[in-house]
Amino acid sequence: MKIWIVTTGEYSDYCVVAICSTKEIAERTKQLTGSNNDVFGMEVDEAINVVPDGFFGWSVDMDRNGNAVNVENYVVTERSQLRALPYGINPRHHHLNVHNCYNFIVVAKDVQSAVKIANEKRVQIIADNGWFEGDQAWSRWMQHLKKKI
Repeated sequence: MKIWIVTTGEYSDYCVVAICSTKEIAERTKQLTGSNNDVFGMEVDEAINVVPDGFFGWSVDMDRNGNAVNVENYVVTERSQLRALPYGINPRHHHLNVHNCYNFIVVAKDVQSAVKIANEKRVQIIADNGWFEGDQAWSRWMQHLKKKI
């Protein structure tokens, strides 16, 4: 069974406004609440199939040298969230002065394993000439991905 989720806000202000049975109801709820967030659908219990028992989702911010500058638990609800993305300055962690890192979303048993997986992905990205830094990191990363398709 598919449900549709309406949210509002972001980061510490993020919250679920409604869980709806159809996309149409969710879109109408979004309109009524004035939310700028996208409505998204997911199968009931879908998250259970993404992260196996004994594993957890992790967000790892890592610099080019392999230093994990920030690691936190991350709720993974769909496979498309498992990724690596560059950013010049991560707005979520502006207070940490985190610059020119990539954010890796991984599934692992513990923090050490999450950092190891992120580091292996970092090495692959560098070997593939895909590590970009600075203000243009995001657009250059997207161009790099398009060339690989």
